[in-house]
Amino acid sequence: MDSFDKIMFISMDDTSTGPMAEAICKNLVPEEWDVCSRGLVVHFSEPVNPKAIDILNNNYVKLTKECSVPFDREELTQNTLILAMSAKEKKLMVQEFEVDEDKVFILSEFVEEFGEVPDPYGESIVGYEMSYIELIRMIKKLVYKLG
Repeated sequence: MDSFDKIMFISMDDTSTGPMAEAICKNLVPEEWDVCSRGLVVHFSEPVNPKAIDILNNNYVKLTKECSVPFDREELTQNTLILAMSAKEKKLMVQEFEVDEDKVFILSEFVEEFGEVPDPYGESIVGYEMSYIELIRMIKKLVYKLG
């Protein structure tokens, strides 16, 4: 992770795909890597979705956060790798939070994939499993790319 000192996963509410991405990444990288997830529309802290927790537990992935955390520009460093789950979050980061467009990537584009991580909100446990499968595949590529 030579050129980055922090990885920040961005989702809308930080209750499902963001925390899953954070947990997967933390379970694949050395402890000293600074990895977190943040939500763009977190008005008050909400617990991580129970279906996301179940999927992580079923796959032996340790979840270290319990509740959503709002995005705060003050947390960004010069070398933070910002990875949005979708184009919608990337657009919000640039337009609403005034983050430079060249500093924000969609996770899939950063790992040279097509498509986006599906948002399982309102889906059955199968929808959460499908999101997990996409995340684990892309995050493995991310870890490989970052070395």
